[in-house]
This record gives sequence, C-alpha cells and structure tokens, in this order.
Amino acid sequence: MQRWALLGRTSLVAAAAGVVALGVRLEHVHSETWEWGLSPAATPAKPHYLGRDYLRSGPTAAPSGGAHRLRDDSGGGEVWARTLSTYAPAGLTVRSSSGGWVGYSLMGGP
Repeated sequence: MQRWALLGRTSLVAAAAGVVALGVRLEHVHSETWEWGLSPAATPAKPHYLGRDYLRSGPTAAPSGGAHRLRDDSGGGEVWARTLSTYAPAGLTVRSSSGGWVGYSLMGGP
C-alpha cells in the first residue's frame, strides 16, 4: 500500500511540475509577443527590437531600396528595416516563413 501511495505522490508532483513549466513558457511567450502559445509566430503581434516594442499594422509590400535585414525573429520571420543604426527604427517589416510581408510601427515615444 505504501508503495502505491509513494508512486501516486511522485506522479502528482511530476504532473504539477509539468503544468508549472507549461505555464511559465506560456507566460514568457505572451510577455514577449502578446500571443498565447508555446512558441512565437513568425509574425508576432508585438515584436521587440533594440529595447523597443513594435505593433503589427498588417500586410504590406516587400521593403524597397535601402532596406536591410536586421535579424531573424524568434518565430522564424526575417526582420527588415530601412535604416541601420544604434537607434530603433520607426518601422519594421517582417517576412514570414510563408513569404508574406507584415508591417510594424514603433510603440510609444522617444
């Protein structure tokens, strides 16, 4: 009887640890992207770049001349901007893994 009780408690603790780990992951993705999921999307609702947040504005055309690839997003999208500097650009364009382009605008003030 004691053996089954110990096995039951161990299983309960393991299940609780798994639920806590999933909750922590969900909260981390949500705090970074405003999305509820275990992994971020290629075009998240709120990407973070150079210490600033950007808000998704919707589908857009591919960036034209003068655009530079800045980095890959945590969800797999390519982040592009018109300027390369130490300051956060006013707008970003993200190319999703499916090839579509999504525009983003800077949130907040200077």
